Amino acid sequence: MITRDTLTREERQIYDEIHRYPIFLSTSDFAKLTGYSRATAYRLIEEGQLSTKHITLTKGSKPTKRIIRESLLELMLKWNKE
Repeated sequence: MITRDTLTREERQIYDEIHRYPIFLSTSDFAKLTGYSRATAYRLIEEGQLSTKHITLTKGSKPTKRIIRESLLELMLKWNKE
């Protein structure tokens, strides 16, 4: 798990922005946060670059795939270093 106090100033900005979102993000949240499309989110999920969890939002509904916020943080910090 990434802790804020171990990050550079720029990385802390990324950390803070991502932590404004819920622990499990929709692909729409991903798009708003990164500026990339929902299709890119699905591609990153398929490539294994983003971790997901199936969750049920309301009783009786089908489980939906959500991006784990920590995996998005790890990916964005990696992109920031490249």
